[in-house]
Parts: sequence; C-alpha cells; structure tokens
Amino acid sequence: MKAGGKYVFGISVFLVLVVGILTAAIDLLKQVDAAIMAVLVLLGIVVGLLNVTRHESREFLVAAIVLILATFASRGTTFVSVPFVGIYFASILDTFVAFLVPAVVTVAIKTIFDLARD
Repeated sequence: MKAGGKYVFGISVFLVLVVGILTAAIDLLKQVDAAIMAVLVLLGIVVGLLNVTRHESREFLVAAIVLILATFASRGTTFVSVPFVGIYFASILDTFVAFLVPAVVTVAIKTIFDLARD
C-alpha cells in the first residue's frame, strides 16, 4: 500500500462518517450532499488507482462486493428500524458505498488489464 493512498483512504473514511451522520441529521445538507458525493466518487477512484496493489486486489474486491451487497440487501429495512442509531448507520453505509463503488470499478478494471497482459 502506497503512503499517499493511505492518506487518501483515511480522509475518505473520515468524510464518509461525517457526511453519513450529517446527511441523516440535517436535511439542509441535501443541497451540498451532491457535491460531497462527487468528491467521494473521485476519492474512490484515486484510492482504487493508488491504494490497492495487484496482490491486494482479490481480497479488496471480495470484501468490497460483500459490503456493497449487504448494504443494498438491508436498504430501508434492517438498519433504519433500529431505534436512535439505525438511520445514522444506514446513512453511513450508503455514503461509504458511494465512495467504495468507484474504487471497486477502478480496481476491477486494473485487474482485468493485468490479467490480459499475462
């Protein structure tokens, strides 16, 4: 894992937590939400390019796909029904998926090109 990628990943996770909590707590953030989500998408691409090496790609893709599937499988039911914290947890997961999907697509494309080269 490259040093620059670690910092980008750390900043992205921090933004995911903050935006996830604020999105659930403050309805006014919806206007700013689109711009922040665009930044998270770009950060996801950067993390996919810099942070995941060829040797880490399989584990990264499997873990990320499981998380994405679990988030979508529980959409609107499981977490939201938990009193007090459920809506925040669901919002954090949705925000994390906005960051994670571009990273997954980037790593998958890199992996396909690596496999084609071999």
